[in-house]
Amino acid sequence: VNGTTTVWRHHNSPTAQSIANQSLKFYKKVCLDPTHYWVTWDAGDGQFADGSTQIVKDYAVGNTIIKPFDPTRAGYDFVGWSTDGVNVVTPAENMPNENLTYIAVWKIKSYTVTWDANGGQFANSETIIEQTYEYGATITKPADPTRTGYTFTGWAPNVPTNMSTENLTFKAQWQVNQYTVTWNPNGGNWHGQTENKVDTYDYGAQIVLPEEDPVRGGWVFDGWEPTPATTMPANHLEYTAQWGKAYCEGQYTFHTGTNNVWNNPIIQNCF
Repeated sequence: VNGTTTVWRHHNSPTAQSIANQSLKFYKKVCLDPTHYWVTWDAGDGQFADGSTQIVKDYAVGNTIIKPFDPTRAGYDFVGWSTDGVNVVTPAENMPNENLTYIAVWKIKSYTVTWDANGGQFANSETIIEQTYEYGATITKPADPTRTGYTFTGWAPNVPTNMSTENLTFKAQWQVNQYTVTWNPNGGNWHGQTENKVDTYDYGAQIVLPEEDPVRGGWVFDGWEPTPATTMPANHLEYTAQWGKAYCEGQYTFHTGTNNVWNNPIIQNCF
């Protein structure tokens, strides 16, 4: 072993002899040759370009050590090589007379999550909130934003539970609210129908007055109170018909007797 020739005896089979010779050469070179040692590159939780997690090379003492290409790891930056997995060192340039092991050191990456209120705002009146998360950390949604005339329905795209390996942006999604406008005829009617008319509008839609004004015997329609809005606000509305006394030229029959009584009015030309 110490520089002497070791003879292995095998069966006379050429195949067995050939195998033995190859094994002997490998053993003598790697295990018995005091001028060769191992260098192990351990990617830890990362991997090299070929998908392996370790690269092992043997070098003769004094030969130049060739570093492999840096390994990669999702969500981490490669910092360098260490002998303990923590403290970065500079790998040896030439092979010493001992085996070496280098372990990759990693630094976790951070990414940005942007929350866009998309027409609304958050409690502090901001329209954009940015958060920073390390890879794999649990993502916490902000309090729901608000928007006049709309209901918040969620975020798009869907928010993952944990931080991925890229910056993310989420936009608030909104559903427009609907509100009612009630037209109260206030003693009048529409072709005999005395019920209120109720129209439904999306927030911000243009409000349209009833196609025709209500009518009321002996009265003149004098508009709506309060003055109707032109576009739908974020609340329900009610408008009440206003009436003015009609002035009529009439022809009456006057009866005299014990009691003076006006009777049988014939009303014409009311205005």
